Amino acid sequence: MDETLPLPLRTDLLQWPGFQEPQAPAAPEPGPGILKADANENPYGCLPQVREALAALSPWLYPDATYTRLRQAVARYCSHGIGAEQVVLGNGADEVIDLVLRATLEPGDEAVNLPPTFGMYEFFARLNRGQVVEVPRDEAFEVPVAEVLKALTPRTKVIVVCSPNNPTGNPLPPEDLLALLETGRWILLDETYYECSGETAAPLLREWSNLVLVRSLSKWAGLAGLRLGYGLMSPALAEFLQRMRPPYNVNAAAAAAALVSLEHAPLALAHVRQIVEERERLFARLQASEVLRPLPSQGNFLLCFVERGEPADLRAFLEAQGIWLRWFGGPRLGRAVRITVGRPQDSERILEALTAWRERR
Repeated sequence: MDETLPLPLRTDLLQWPGFQEPQAPAAPEPGPGILKADANENPYGCLPQVREALAALSPWLYPDATYTRLRQAVARYCSHGIGAEQVVLGNGADEVIDLVLRATLEPGDEAVNLPPTFGMYEFFARLNRGQVVEVPRDEAFEVPVAEVLKALTPRTKVIVVCSPNNPTGNPLPPEDLLALLETGRWILLDETYYECSGETAAPLLREWSNLVLVRSLSKWAGLAGLRLGYGLMSPALAEFLQRMRPPYNVNAAAAAAALVSLEHAPLALAHVRQIVEERERLFARLQASEVLRPLPSQGNFLLCFVERGEPADLRAFLEAQGIWLRWFGGPRLGRAVRITVGRPQDSERILEALTAWRERR
């Protein structure tokens, strides 16, 4: 078969590999004997009220194209004086990130990225014809604000920061955020793990119109598979993004699940408190494991460095026992693995496997 394309495509993307699977082989579908702790999913799942709402759904009907009720519910949940006119919904936080970068980047404009961090910032910046300027985090994985300021040029439009950062788990200090806001560039602050940290920049939206917050219901509400994210921003920017947003970009199931989750938020947040408690317990146990060295985290995960043996061998050992974690590569994270915090019994299974690994070394 002739694989030649009949018409030209974007030349800047012809050699671009696009989205790459974060690790191969990918984790299998959850099932008996499989512990999936690789994707920061909620081990408690969604609320039973969400399951009931989904069962009662009429999937042949479109949702409300304006999502008025849902945006009002998000605004109430976020508090801090935020109104529905400041809320933009997306098919996951990814779509909100895409919308913001599409709205702010002209071809050749620069977006500052702070690796190691969530890979979709670079993905969407390049897809939207932006130039990615990488300013690596320091040895403690903190944002080197002075280096960021030195990297700014007249073409710099956006600085993207994840707080708490994925995969390192550390938050952006308030004074560092203020220094970035004072540059006058758009600051895209990803607060996907806000519910696990309790720290938010939402109060600053009143005085900083160049601040954009991105959040998700994937983690705290257990809706990862339905894809529902939102952005919080100035009303003027929100109105602009609403014009760019395709109609019905949030499907009816995700919208219904989000409404119920927000209505019963205290129940879902009780699960978050359990995850945070387990995160601290697992952190202490891993410190004593002599196999992994964990970093403090304010997310629903722990980034660890392999202290005993080779990462590839440990990975093979764990996966043979049905334990799937998120492994990394590269010079800075070549010995790193991220563990999604689960239930106490999930932690015990991982710890028992690490003990078995240590005893055979």
